[in-house]
Amino acid sequence: MIREFHINNFKSLVNFKFQLDKFTCLIGLNGSGKSTILQALDFT
Repeated sequence: MIREFHINNFKSLVNFKFQLDKFTCLIGLNGSGKSTILQALDFT
């Protein structure tokens, strides 16, 4: 299970660190980077 990941220089994310629990929900305004986080995980 992924517990934490770090994204650097992927689209709009620069030096981004994210910790995950057993259940994590991404909520935010349009254009805030939710899809970019998922794309970064899919890219790896």
